[in-house]
Amino acid sequence: MRTAIIGIVYGLLWITTGGFAQDAPGGSGSGTAKKTETIDGKTLAEWREILKTGDASRRTAAIVAICQFGEEASKAVNDLIAVMDKDPDVSPRVKAVHAMRMIEIEGKDVDRVVRALARRLSRAEGGESQVVVRHEALLALLRFAPDASPAVPALKRAAFDPGSWELRQKAVSCLWRTAIENKGKTEGPDGEIVLTLLDVVIAKNSTYEVKMEALMGLTYMGKPADATIQTRLINELTIYAKGPTVGRESNASRTMQIWALAALANLGENPGLIKTPQARLSSFLKDKNLDIRRQAAAALGGLGKTASSQLPSLLAMLDDEEPSAVAAACQAILLIGDTSEVVVDKLVGMLEAKNPSTVATALNALLALKKNTKKVMDAIQKQLDRKDVDKALQAYMDAVKKELEKPTRKP
Repeated sequence: MRTAIIGIVYGLLWITTGGFAQDAPGGSGSGTAKKTETIDGKTLAEWREILKTGDASRRTAAIVAICQFGEEASKAVNDLIAVMDKDPDVSPRVKAVHAMRMIEIEGKDVDRVVRALARRLSRAEGGESQVVVRHEALLALLRFAPDASPAVPALKRAAFDPGSWELRQKAVSCLWRTAIENKGKTEGPDGEIVLTLLDVVIAKNSTYEVKMEALMGLTYMGKPADATIQTRLINELTIYAKGPTVGRESNASRTMQIWALAALANLGENPGLIKTPQARLSSFLKDKNLDIRRQAAAALGGLGKTASSQLPSLLAMLDDEEPSAVAAACQAILLIGDTSEVVVDKLVGMLEAKNPSTVATALNALLALKKNTKKVMDAIQKQLDRKDVDKALQAYMDAVKKELEKPTRKP
């Protein structure tokens, strides 16, 4: 649930011109999808048999075909796992792993799939020698974050895989998402995952992007229950939270400072030598550098409701001249979860903005908050009635209005 909310940080405020009511591809629509009987003249059973042939190119083609059978492809899960585990050729192996991102996986097969993907992360003898396969396995595991606990030991090792920084970044990403999905089962996030991410941050050979993923994960996961881990977090992250030395400032070092402050803010108002980390984060919202402002807003949003005291600063940021800064502030407000009239009134006022991107940001936020009060609907209609509104934006407004007018679905 938490990762779904965090998804806002990575793109909730999209711009489109409709399609809200349509079912996503592969979703459960009101109609019945036509069953695919054959692909390239062969049935699913025939393609599954080809997986057992000696020609690697034919096995690869078979996997591509199997992925096109819709829900029926789930019947081939065990065949695909066998390819992942035993095929000597990297092409069928990587295609089989990729298939786990694409095909329907029945609930009874999820654990088996997760464990098979975890086996593809091992570099030990008998494991996976190819970086491309290990990377693809990590992308597939992100799909199964709520059920990925059996893969955690392999993911912890993959966070230090020397094969590729992108591989390490995906491993870290999968670790913190898995920790969040399983947070309710324990008090606080998994301590071992917290320590792994901390080790990634302080590792001498760790790249900027991997460090950033770990710092963001430490923020999103929240406060660990173990006091010893809390102390280590304070000790290790303080150097980053203090910021770069004078004369050595860079966007990268300042961005890491922002997320280190956010991670420490989970531990209270005055963690160690760092005083009032949330207030310090808010000060970055007025920085001259656009990316720094956006990062600060995202970090506050990552703290969720605990950052509600910084709402006035984020509301002020909605007046920023840069549309991407406005979007970042809006994302943070949505993550904090404040639905008060102060927030709604500000969003309604943004509908009058001259910049179409700012108007679209406000519309997306109102839609996300499911605000369909008379004040909101009248404000949208007022903009629809204007003669000088951009046609694409007008179509988008109309789509949002229609979506908000729909009866609220019962859970």
